[in-house]
Amino acid sequence: MRWCVCVCVLSVLPWLLSSAFLSDQVYVDIKGLGACFRRFNATHQIGCASPSGGSVGLLFYLNSTERWAALEQERGPLIVLLEHSLFTKEALQQLEASHKVNGLLVAHRPSSPLPGNFSFSPDQQCPNEHVSNYPAPCHPFNSAGNGLLFRDMPFPIFTLTDEQEIQRIVNCTPGLMGRCALLVKAEMYGAVSSEVCLRRSELSQNSLTPATFCDPLQGQNVWATMQNLSQSVNRSQNSVVLLLSRTDAASLFEGLALGAEVAVSPMITLLAAAEAIGKMKSVVTQSKKDVMFAFVQGEAFDAIGSSRMAWDMARNKFSSGDNNVAKVTFESLDMALAVDMVGADDRLWLHGNNLSILHQVTMAANLLNVSSNQSDLTLPLPPSPVLQFLRQWPSGLASLPAVVLADYDSHYVTKFATSRHDLAAQLGSNQTIAKRLWQAASVVATTTLQRVSGNSSLKVTADLDVVQQLVECFMVNPNCTLLRFLLNKGEGELSTEPFDLYVGVRQEPGKTVAELIRRLLAVYLGQSSEATSEPACNKTGPPFVDVRVNTSTCFSALVATAVVQSPAFEGDVGDEDWNKYSTWTESVWDASGLQVQLFLQAYQELDAAVFAAGTSLFFLSGILVCLLERRTRMLFPAEL
Repeated sequence: MRWCVCVCVLSVLPWLLSSAFLSDQVYVDIKGLGACFRRFNATHQIGCASPSGGSVGLLFYLNSTERWAALEQERGPLIVLLEHSLFTKEALQQLEASHKVNGLLVAHRPSSPLPGNFSFSPDQQCPNEHVSNYPAPCHPFNSAGNGLLFRDMPFPIFTLTDEQEIQRIVNCTPGLMGRCALLVKAEMYGAVSSEVCLRRSELSQNSLTPATFCDPLQGQNVWATMQNLSQSVNRSQNSVVLLLSRTDAASLFEGLALGAEVAVSPMITLLAAAEAIGKMKSVVTQSKKDVMFAFVQGEAFDAIGSSRMAWDMARNKFSSGDNNVAKVTFESLDMALAVDMVGADDRLWLHGNNLSILHQVTMAANLLNVSSNQSDLTLPLPPSPVLQFLRQWPSGLASLPAVVLADYDSHYVTKFATSRHDLAAQLGSNQTIAKRLWQAASVVATTTLQRVSGNSSLKVTADLDVVQQLVECFMVNPNCTLLRFLLNKGEGELSTEPFDLYVGVRQEPGKTVAELIRRLLAVYLGQSSEATSEPACNKTGPPFVDVRVNTSTCFSALVATAVVQSPAFEGDVGDEDWNKYSTWTESVWDASGLQVQLFLQAYQELDAAVFAAGTSLFFLSGILVCLLERRTRMLFPAEL
């Protein structure tokens, strides 16, 4: 019996002493994290990182302004759990100045109301100032901007998106053995700047253990035209009306670039306009002017998508990618209309560089009974994709007439641009948002077809039901009827949470926003036919592209998509283009390097007491051994 017990104990002893078992007993992994991570441009690094092995500190819950005084009394280092409404630039500066904070956790509660005067936009006050073509000082369109997105943070920062995990940390109470503490780990491979990081990656490829330290940000542009013109045809001058929208957003935290106002509202507006124009495609196909819909990605980081599209057009390299449609050049552009944020206010503001085009858009709005105002011509055009076309426009050509539709005049209406708070709930009810976007889409469609046809009395109204569907799908629940219709057999299901619109470093094919936009454009602008198999769908031939949706339906349309990088990465690292275009890269990091763990840290007094007791026991044991050795003969007589 004793032998069996010994065998059992010896068999489980290695498991009991294993590092995994001990770690599980000591640490509790926190789930539902959104990490702040490193990015770089030509000269700087921004974002967050932790030392190798992570940062450790005692938990301090900062849930009200009254708790700041208690923070001053604490001995560091600390890991602070901060309520979402208290996370501001001033709070971050105060935590940094305390020299006690090793890390920060921000509770993300999107359903909790924010204070009425609360604003939080981590973007710059002048977004994309580096690639704008306006002289300093810039105009602060984003007056709420605090620039945190472009700052090198002093410690690792995570947001907690799981309410149960938030409560697990909040409810952690000190015990007899110690206080609640946290390990926060955000290990990044890259450092310093894009130039340094890319050079290190390049040099590393010649070593025995090649490694990549950072990757350039890259987007996925989608565009479509309407006239059946093959690549052999040269488009005539002023023959293309260009319609633009961005499709990306940004945030301090991974997975929370939802961009309801900054990205989704213009995207839905242009899609709804495409649907309305598609119903009247004969007006375009019988005209001398074509219409080009362009959805560009990477605009949050120095306009990656639009700068690349303009760069290609300036060099006569821009075509429709998948198909062989006639190339679009600067000379062929007649006008450019960009849709910016239009979901936060009922009024439309028209920003432009040409009185004639501003008048035309105003007349279209009046025809539709849509309230609109012209912004002052002395005001620069706001940050939008059209700026990159104007910036790279050849000096020998007549200036490009350009107009930007927005819901603001000199300052953004939204106080949450480029933040995790840019949610549909901040704009109003779904019906309110849909009505605003419907009005804007009707103005875009009417202006476009009037310009193409030359008929100033032509009136086009977007379909409100379509707009409501798009609002539901892109702002609330992507797993909706409309987007499910676009999927083919074997493509799985869509998430029920709004899309994360961060541009990223790798664009995988599949159910991306860009691919869904491409399929929607094919549905709205193309000709449908039945197709029970993939070969049966790919039969139209160039310049048309056959897009298969819902497994059995095929749409032939002039649509295309392409992965795009900034022109800066076309040449050598650090060449002259690095001063003209986006140079943003993202640090490489491993999923295991992003971690938050909760554990109990012993009191300092308890540590001291255990150390003192252990030391005392050591010396007492030594004295006892010496005494026993001296009295060995007395204790253990030889005759025994």
